[in-house]
Amino acid sequence: MDEFTRRGVLRAVGAAGAVGTVAVAGCLDASADGSPNGDDGIDKDDDYDEIAWRYDTGGSVETVRDGILYGQEDFVDGTGGVLALDAATGKPEWRFGRTGGYSSYTAPVVDEFVYTGYGDDAIGSGSGSVYALDDDGTERWTGETGSVYHRPRLADGLLVVGSDDGAVRGFDRDSGDERWTVSVEGEGVGVGDPAPTSPTVETVADGVAYVTTDETLYAFDFANGDERWRYDAGNRLSSLTVTDTVYFTTRDRVGAISVDGTERWTTELDSVKRLRAVVRGTVFVVRGDDLFAIDAADGTERWSDEPDAGADTDRTIRIAAGAETDGDERIYIAESVGSDPATLRALALDGDERWSTALGDVKESTKPEAKTETEPRSISTADGSVYVVTADAIHRYAFGGENHSAVPIADIWSHTIGELAYVGTRDAVYGLRF
Repeated sequence: MDEFTRRGVLRAVGAAGAVGTVAVAGCLDASADGSPNGDDGIDKDDDYDEIAWRYDTGGSVETVRDGILYGQEDFVDGTGGVLALDAATGKPEWRFGRTGGYSSYTAPVVDEFVYTGYGDDAIGSGSGSVYALDDDGTERWTGETGSVYHRPRLADGLLVVGSDDGAVRGFDRDSGDERWTVSVEGEGVGVGDPAPTSPTVETVADGVAYVTTDETLYAFDFANGDERWRYDAGNRLSSLTVTDTVYFTTRDRVGAISVDGTERWTTELDSVKRLRAVVRGTVFVVRGDDLFAIDAADGTERWSDEPDAGADTDRTIRIAAGAETDGDERIYIAESVGSDPATLRALALDGDERWSTALGDVKESTKPEAKTETEPRSISTADGSVYVVTADAIHRYAFGGENHSAVPIADIWSHTIGELAYVGTRDAVYGLRF
């Protein structure tokens, strides 16, 4: 998931982007072209019972820990750095960092301390840092790196980060001492004199850091940085999930690798967008705007969810997985097809539909130009509910599709769920009570 910074422009012209893993705590949302846009449709004087508080600088929301909401301020009207708000009141606790020119901070990693990476967005500049912050926002230590474009990963007392000087580094989480550094191979971007590759630490599992560079997946020993194995995917990696097996997608196939680096299977599937979940032996991937369920053991297709033959193919879907109160897991699909009203559907893991409902209306805004679009932007599950972000609102449904409520906030960038539902837009950050 890309942070909302101007480096997205640079990625569009060829920078190696993050593969991205399935989100748990928060979802980053965007407009149809992948970029935030426009007014969120809420005036400061608008009175909605659901709005518990509003912080009047835009930004993203990432996670809640110990009563503090962490995210990033927008770089246009704010600092562009890390933001910490009281999760109950929206009162600012502290801010760290200020961007300038094309510099940017990554989304924070929150543990006992708060960690963030920094880069100047000049591809191949080799100039950047990783920071550890105390719970009051003061700087605890700084590690020198190349420009850091993607969130660091933390496990087993180490913070591991990739940067655009082609290196992956492991820092002691408490002291900031650099424990190890490895350089990775890969093609740079641009023409002529290419810049070094920019490795991304996708995830850490069972003492292994999984790192991607365009078409190559590396497995490094988390403790000392030794390379255990590497795998050439043959095309740019687009998503990665690690359970007891490593599952990946490229633009033309889905695959599985044993944790020792042995390829188990690959299945050709044109126009793959993203691996969305691995649940009870089934890999769920989106191809175009269709959902495919693939057997995790051998890569064969179990079932698919596609429009009927001859139907309007202008379909947008968003996928989430979760367990309902009966203990059975579901796949939730928020979809819009052509000009038809958008729907929310719950499928059993065998593809059978359990329930569906139209994405409900929202209260009319006092703004005469208020939007009425229902195209889904993102979806998540938490606390017995399904949350769907559309172009003009955030909706909440209880499992079963009942007890609908919504708040008409447009162009939501990100959301995460805690004691409240938290959303970020370019105009403001909100705490919502449903």
